[in-house]
Amino acid sequence: MFLTSFALATTLAQSSLAPANQPKLLADVGSWAGTVSQVADYYWLKSNTVLFWRQVWAESPILFTLKLSTTQVQESKLAKVINDSSGSVESISVSPNGEKVLWESYKDKQSSWSIANIDGSEYKQFPRRKTSMIVSNHGPDDETIAFWSTDSKSVFESIIDFGDGAFTRLWSRPIDSINKERSYPLAKGYVDWQPVMIGKNLAFAKSGLANGGPRSSVGFITWNIENPKLTRKAWTVNVPKGRTIVNFSHSPSGTEILWDLSVKASKEPQSWDSKGEEFWVSDVRGKSWKQVYRIDFDPKNAGADASALGGVMWRPDGRAFSYIYKKKLYLVER
Repeated sequence: MFLTSFALATTLAQSSLAPANQPKLLADVGSWAGTVSQVADYYWLKSNTVLFWRQVWAESPILFTLKLSTTQVQESKLAKVINDSSGSVESISVSPNGEKVLWESYKDKQSSWSIANIDGSEYKQFPRRKTSMIVSNHGPDDETIAFWSTDSKSVFESIIDFGDGAFTRLWSRPIDSINKERSYPLAKGYVDWQPVMIGKNLAFAKSGLANGGPRSSVGFITWNIENPKLTRKAWTVNVPKGRTIVNFSHSPSGTEILWDLSVKASKEPQSWDSKGEEFWVSDVRGKSWKQVYRIDFDPKNAGADASALGGVMWRPDGRAFSYIYKKKLYLVER
């Protein structure tokens, strides 16, 4: 392991699992900032380094890197590049190899995707594709999203096109030749969520989570982007009984899924009440479930406790996951 042991916060002392699964305190994040919720944003660069904000909505946002093995904190020049490009801090995405950052920019009435190294060098940009909705009762945004290939060598851009049904349109651009765009065949039937890549040429989309209410199941769809018509696979995943989905993500290898599940406090089927959250791991098909850790909320303060928990994500090596709870960053080894 790359870091020394820290004392556990008393609020996380209770666990139904063996001590081997006890979380390690990585950092106090009270000075870190979040872009959407009260939970701070952070991004893994390597398995011992994270990128975080200490200032987001000020005139000049400030990004820092924290090397966990030495607790060394260093300001990143990337924030200035993002600010100069009129970039959106909510759209930041770090490449799987931890070397580059992708974000949305809007400058001189032009919406673009921007890419740069973590140190702010090698800045590149390409126009963001935008289409008009064919129907008035549209679902997701009518603008594209962008995401990394699993090998960090290219960027994908996708849009859900509504008309006679729904289709995912997909394009890619290699980082080394950013102006060389390639389009892929239409993929049918991914209405409520945009895709991500979980393997070479393998796209993944979830469905059924955008309708509100407790979510005890989710639809999985995969397809090979070269031939979606013949490779489309769809199935439904049911989470363990008495739990609802807060979030989930594929491991860096694309072979496992990390689940953040809320434990229902009420027996009512439509209840959102939570008495805690559990972290589970399953295989890529949503089978072979294993509980890794559980956090119990104070019954008198469950809503505030739930709001203080977030940032659940894999460490880049896939051997551990991290989360933020009550302004502290923790790591749980597998």
